[in-house]
Amino acid sequence: MKLEFKYDSKLKEIINTSLKGKRFYPYTEEEAKEKGIWLVKDAGVYVMPSVKIEGKPPVVYAEGFGPDCEYIGGDDFVEFVELSPEQVFKVFSKRASIHVLLTDTQIKVGV
Repeated sequence: MKLEFKYDSKLKEIINTSLKGKRFYPYTEEEAKEKGIWLVKDAGVYVMPSVKIEGKPPVVYAEGFGPDCEYIGGDDFVEFVELSPEQVFKVFSKRASIHVLLTDTQIKVGV
């Protein structure tokens, strides 16, 4: 499955928030050393900050996979997605979208 998270101010906010706070891996209290965001599949598919936030966190839905998307099968999940410094730079300086390729065995992230 190919996913695209288009650049906008919310995507920038998600990455900025994740870079500034203590990042945690999903379902644990273990702190992440890597820089990244959470990829979530429940009501739609979206990315969100990988830090604890009071209140409702900002999210960016994948193109075509918004909260009303009914045709996504399988279990819900949360995965920590590492972003390299080069990927963060491209998102911020070139206003690039984040592309995620999900297979049965891996998650590949490109910008």
